[in-house]
Amino acid sequence: MLSVPRNMNVFQIPHHQLRTTAKHAAPPPNVLTGFGMLFILQGVGQMVGTLTGQVTLNRPELGVLVADLLTIPTWIIGGILLWRQAIF
Repeated sequence: MLSVPRNMNVFQIPHHQLRTTAKHAAPPPNVLTGFGMLFILQGVGQMVGTLTGQVTLNRPELGVLVADLLTIPTWIIGGILLWRQAIF
């Protein structure tokens, strides 16, 4: 855990301290990558169902689905980078 004295500015913290703190604050990479893959499979399934007419989604749900499909790959990429220990 990173402890900063009250009179110290956040920008004065040594870089190696921030790196080790960020490494311990991140979620486990297998959880991040696993949930990312599961959510992207769910999203693709819903999108295919909508396009084939099997499932009906109203506009707000479709907007959330598109936003999820655009952001979930960053979860997967982030999990892979954490696995490789290339955080920054």
